[in-house]
Amino acid sequence: MSKRSSTPDESIDSRYVTLQAISTRTGVTARRVRYLERAGLIGPAASQEHFRLYREETVERVLTIERLTNDLGVNLAGVEVILNMREQIIALRAQATHSTEGSRQRE
Repeated sequence: MSKRSSTPDESIDSRYVTLQAISTRTGVTARRVRYLERAGLIGPAASQEHFRLYREETVERVLTIERLTNDLGVNLAGVEVILNMREQIIALRAQATHSTEGSRQRE
């Protein structure tokens, strides 16, 4: 039987954070983070041994979810819509910026 370590290996890529790190940095319980994952609002980027690893951006995403649910009373279905719309706006802005830069170069 293999012994499970209580903390992830120090060799974790700095682009990733553990569930415990998200919990510590956001003040949200690990149970709540797992619930948000089951709800499809966040997802692990990778895993190392027995640990789920999340992208660094997940910390801000969890904080945004908590602000929307706790401060504004938005349910998780509404949060999903808001986050999807936010991502679409960001993508459209990037596309518009790219188009604008391309047309300037042709002038």
